[in-house]
Amino acid sequence: MTPTLVLLAALGPAAPVPHAVAARKARVEAEVEALRGHWKMTQYGQGPQAYDGAALNSDAEFRGAFVTFRTGGAVVTHNTFQVDPDAEPKRIDLTEIVELPAAGQPPRPRDPDRPPRRRVYRLDGDKLVITARIDGTVDEYPARVGTTPEAGLNFFVYERVPTDTAPPPRPARREP
Repeated sequence: MTPTLVLLAALGPAAPVPHAVAARKARVEAEVEALRGHWKMTQYGQGPQAYDGAALNSDAEFRGAFVTFRTGGAVVTHNTFQVDPDAEPKRIDLTEIVELPAAGQPPRPRDPDRPPRRRVYRLDGDKLVITARIDGTVDEYPARVGTTPEAGLNFFVYERVPTDTAPPPRPARREP
C-alpha cells in the first residue's frame, strides 16, 4: 500500500462536504419559513377517536425558532422547535419553554431534564398534519404521519390562517 493510501485509510471517512452542509441548512431554513404563520386546528385524533378540531378553538403560531400552541385564546405551551425535512416522514422536535424570551435572550426550558417531544409532520401547502405517540414511547418518532384514528397515536390537522386575519405578533417581554 502506498503511503498516501495508508494516510487516507488512517484518517477515516471524509468530513461532510461544506456545500452539502450549506444545502441542508438551506433546506431546514426553507422548511422553517414554510411553517411560519398562524395555523388553526381543524381536526384531531386521540387514540382510536377523531374529533372536530374547530370545536376546541385551538391554534398554533410558528415564528422563527418558536411555536406557541393555544386553546380558546389561552397559551397552552411555548416551545422551541427543530425540524428535519430530510427524514421520511419529516420530523419536528418540540422543547417546552417557560415563556418566549426577550430579544437576544436564550429560551429557558420548562424542564431541562426532559428530552424534546418527538413528532412527525406533513406540510402540504396550507395544510399541516402533526402526529405524536401517546403509547409510552414518546421519545421515539411515530413511523408515519396519519389522519386516521389509531391506538397509540395523536394527530393534529391545522390549516393556515391568511395573514390578513392572523393575530398581531406579541411584543417582546421587557425585563423590569
